[in-house]
Amino acid sequence: MAAPRDIVGIGALGAALLSAQTRAYDRVEAALRSRRFSQLTLETAAWIETGAWTRNGDAAATGLRQRPTRPGAEILAEHHGKIIRRGRKLAELSPDARHKVRIQAKKLRYAGDFFAALYRGKAAGG
Repeated sequence: MAAPRDIVGIGALGAALLSAQTRAYDRVEAALRSRRFSQLTLETAAWIETGAWTRNGDAAATGLRQRPTRPGAEILAEHHGKIIRRGRKLAELSPDARHKVRIQAKKLRYAGDFFAALYRGKAAGG
């Protein structure tokens, strides 16, 4: 059983971490409300829509700009399939390889969460 002072130390650590997290969130919120961030957002949107790269007459650049994008669901499904295939042999993989599969699965989950709003209310697979 842990000594009482160890428990107090854990509590103090938790309080310090919570305080640091709160300060970090406050800094992020201030940054997002800043004029500098607003300007960056507007300039980035303008560059995406009308930047010099949109007028580059090079055939390769034009081809890249005009190619269609793959639907997000198709990309997610491809990564899902890879994780499933690797997962079938999970017990045979080295700890490092298993860790890489877990990281890939976590990234897929994050990507799915990010794109979920686009697919709300739609049937799976359709």
